Amino acid sequence: VAPRPFEFTVPIAGNLEPIRSVAVFPKLGGKVVDVRASLGDTVSQGDVLARVETPEYSLQARQAERGVLMAEEALGMAERSLERLDAVRAEAGNMALSDQAYEEAQIQVEGARTQRDVALLDRQLIQQVVSNGTMTAPCDGEVTRVNARLGAMVGNEYPAFHIDDRSRLFVDAGVDALELPRVEVGQLVRLRPEGMGDRVLEGRYVRELSDEEKK
Repeated sequence: VAPRPFEFTVPIAGNLEPIRSVAVFPKLGGKVVDVRASLGDTVSQGDVLARVETPEYSLQARQAERGVLMAEEALGMAERSLERLDAVRAEAGNMALSDQAYEEAQIQVEGARTQRDVALLDRQLIQQVVSNGTMTAPCDGEVTRVNARLGAMVGNEYPAFHIDDRSRLFVDAGVDALELPRVEVGQLVRLRPEGMGDRVLEGRYVRELSDEEKK
């Protein structure tokens, strides 16, 4: 007989869960025209998962782009006109040009600049709508569910993908009341999950749920 380390074990039953599970909803409903992610894929935050067809909004985006070009051209013309008046004043003095004409030229520049700013804002807004047709991964993880199918219609009522962040796992488990005094926060925990063979996972007991959480 010789002394040897003795480890007291407390059997528990619970569910092994990822630290974070995220449902990805499409921001824009429509027909799925491109699917980049498959079940079991590992993705990084920002990776494209799928795209939704946005023909109407894409047309509006092209129109908004033309609107910006026209507004910038009008602003350039107004600024060049004002520069010519400045040159006339510099060469011939204020008497060569009435104050009213010069002020009108300044007003035209300010108006054209305002129109350009409005066109830029319109372009930004429609580009945001178009970008909403692209679904991206909100976090790193594994694709555990795919509901978006090529050619199918999607909306914001149901998630198109589920992504699980398994960089850390947690176990939601119950301990028998008789064994509870033996369990302390920070205590080492070894788990042998079902379906994982002889693999042993190690972790730490984090905390006991509050009465409100238990409900």
